[in-house]
Amino acid sequence: MAVARELERGELVELRLAEPLRPVSIVAQWRPRLGGAERPLRALLDLARRADPLPGATPRAEVC
Repeated sequence: MAVARELERGELVELRLAEPLRPVSIVAQWRPRLGGAERPLRALLDLARRADPLPGATPRAEVC
């Protein structure tokens, strides 16, 4: 979805990978009083967790 337009225009091409992709983890730490940055960070972590939860991952991000 993120690059559908570019693929349609021919600006990007899809490549076949020789080996399967390995999962990656997102680790974020932040301090209280981040102001407007805290909500987008939480949203990113929640979205990533819903898309592909890692075994044993905490259900919510921890605010340090």
